Amino acid sequence: MLYVQKMILACFILCVVFSSTLAESIQFGDLEYSLLNESAVVVGCKGDTKKILQIPGEVLGMPVVGIGENAFFNNQYLWAVILPSTIQYIDRGAFSDSSLHEIILNDGLLSIGEGAFAYSKLASIYIPQSVQQIDRCAFFECTNLRSASIDASIDVIEEQVFFECINLYEIHLPNSIKAIHDEAFYFCYSIEKYNLPEELITVGNGAFWGTELEQVLESD
Repeated sequence: MLYVQKMILACFILCVVFSSTLAESIQFGDLEYSLLNESAVVVGCKGDTKKILQIPGEVLGMPVVGIGENAFFNNQYLWAVILPSTIQYIDRGAFSDSSLHEIILNDGLLSIGEGAFAYSKLASIYIPQSVQQIDRCAFFECTNLRSASIDASIDVIEEQVFFECINLYEIHLPNSIKAIHDEAFYFCYSIEKYNLPEELITVGNGAFWGTELEQVLESD
């Protein structure tokens, strides 16, 4: 009898733990959210997204902490996004292949996922100091991108972050950067205004291939 009671108790505990890890999906306004651990993540949208979209800081009393994987993938209606101060991460592919031209990244943002803005129509980007991680291919082939200013608290530019951003004219990198990985700025041949971080030690293969910076680094 004691054994049966223990088994029932164990099953009850497992059910409680399992149910607490299941995310609930809801739609609120134009956006779809995943709710988990008393917080919300934007995971998609219904219908024609507004051209200028301001993500709310909370939904149903819960803070909106992230933009989920592929949340706005291939969204051809979106033009501009304003993020609330509660956003901590932008997941992989979140705005990839979308018509997004402008986004205001909030102070408090911690990470930008792999390919988060790849193939989008971004014209410029400012990455605040709070950001601690920018994954590979984050701005892969953003051919409309003209300027990128990074104040993030990072020491590495990962591979192919700005791969073939062919109209990138101006870049600002933090002096904390120690390594720029393979093909990070590959074929960004329009770069004319730039700075080389004081702490830079390692430059990967093809990091600045096809740019003026390639020749500058070779001459040093």
